[in-house]
Amino acid sequence: MSIRTFWAWLRMIVTLIVLFAIILVIWMNWNKKADVWLFHHFQQIPVLWLIVITAIVSLITKWVVGGVHHAYRQLKSSQSKDKMDEILKREKTPQNKP
Repeated sequence: MSIRTFWAWLRMIVTLIVLFAIILVIWMNWNKKADVWLFHHFQQIPVLWLIVITAIVSLITKWVVGGVHHAYRQLKSSQSKDKMDEILKREKTPQNKP
């Protein structure tokens, strides 16, 4: 068996395990209900919807926090480049030596 075949089988097995876990979570929570308080008391909300909404909100939060972090890094990098340009400009200008 070649390395490519091994990795293909490994990917397929891992994908099937993840798919089985997702199906198991859906099946186990299909008829479950819960009382939830989120600034208001919600009674008998389906647990499956809570899981789906929590997953969506966490993905959106990760996307927003990642975007803010990326923008901060770019801003920090541009500030350091501006400082470097200023230093280079000072070094290129002729200095008045007595």
